[in-house]
Amino acid sequence: MLGGIVLSGCKLVGKERERIVPPSYSQDTVTAPDITQPKVTSPSDLPSSSKKQSVEERLKVLKNHLHNENSGREAKELFPDLTPVYSDDGHGDRYFPAQILPFTYYYSVEADITVSICNINKTVFICPGKLERLIKKEDFPNCQVTELYLQIDNKGNI
Repeated sequence: MLGGIVLSGCKLVGKERERIVPPSYSQDTVTAPDITQPKVTSPSDLPSSSKKQSVEERLKVLKNHLHNENSGREAKELFPDLTPVYSDDGHGDRYFPAQILPFTYYYSVEADITVSICNINKTVFICPGKLERLIKKEDFPNCQVTELYLQIDNKGNI
């Protein structure tokens, strides 16, 4: 129902048109479906507070989904306290495609981790503690890092 108008359609049956009424509506009574609650289709659609997962369980999910499609959104759902602490614009001696920039580093007090999320909503690395500077190659042994980042040389070049 939009502005008091029921949206319905017609289909051609033989040479006559038959009125189509959506199944949630009747011809006599119009009741709009309840759209106040978002549709939950998977556990990741639930608010973090209702997941009842420990920090360790959520960290395991985050690490297993590193650099997957929409892993940035998932990270923010798993750790709603993530706050931006640094932004890497990718300039200088390094080259990254413009569509993935910037890399924003987020810190979770709850998990005591820093997660980097690129502009296309993928996690790039997860490091213990708060990282408020550009990640360096010497940080890699303590972090879980995507393959692309593992190819960065000592000057930051890929």
